[in-house]
Amino acid sequence: MPWAFTIWNKSSFSKNDYELLIKSGYSVAEISLDYPWPFSADFKNTVKQIAELGLRIAFHAPWRDISLASPYRDISRGSLEALKKVIDEVADTRAEYMVFHIQTREEVKLDSEYFSQVKEVVAELNDYARSKGIRAVLENTFSGVSESPESFAELLKYTGAGACLDIGRLLPRESQQYFSLEQIEKWIRTISNKIEVLHLHSLGRRKGRVTEHFSFLGNENLFSTIVKRTFTFNPNLVVTLEVFYTHAGNDVTASYLAEMLTKFLSLF
Repeated sequence: MPWAFTIWNKSSFSKNDYELLIKSGYSVAEISLDYPWPFSADFKNTVKQIAELGLRIAFHAPWRDISLASPYRDISRGSLEALKKVIDEVADTRAEYMVFHIQTREEVKLDSEYFSQVKEVVAELNDYARSKGIRAVLENTFSGVSESPESFAELLKYTGAGACLDIGRLLPRESQQYFSLEQIEKWIRTISNKIEVLHLHSLGRRKGRVTEHFSFLGNENLFSTIVKRTFTFNPNLVVTLEVFYTHAGNDVTASYLAEMLTKFLSLF
């Protein structure tokens, strides 16, 4: 089972850090394309260094100013064109997949006309990524077309894209670190044949508000159960520890991520 860690343009990992992560069991680097990546000069050097160390490459597409699910066609089409340029920029990296958010900030009723518009845009995105040798995987968000497993499954079926199941977004935000497996099982069952990537992280409080991407240590038994159940449907599943913060809310280091995976692997 491939294990992935995430980096972005504010990460400060050295060659020694990458070697430590590889030694601990990671084999995939999921690179978050936050602006100005992938258009800055240092981006290709970072990718080259990671690839030369033998790590497999994957990407998380930009999402902050991207609204593929906007009910305004000009915005959804503009988002599509922006993502096509991103795909073009990384097409020569031999990336295995790219994660996409299908979202909008508008409160939109998921009727057939609107949903059809979203499906057509995402299908075009999937086809374009595939033409460039990149597998598109769609990540669940808090609302809209991925608010329920049923609508998300319909989107996946129509577009032909794979799924990235983000566990952190299925957690009840009011209870933070503490939750049960039952609320996640329905998602796994409904889209089981499409899940290609798992994003693992929990919730915590940072700067006075509930925040994603916290360490899940303390709940590793529950998270390992999620991985094992999903693995039965896809033995090639990539599992990403999408953890940016320790329990104390500090930025994670390479050594923390290495220790986290070592502890987690002991459960398998």
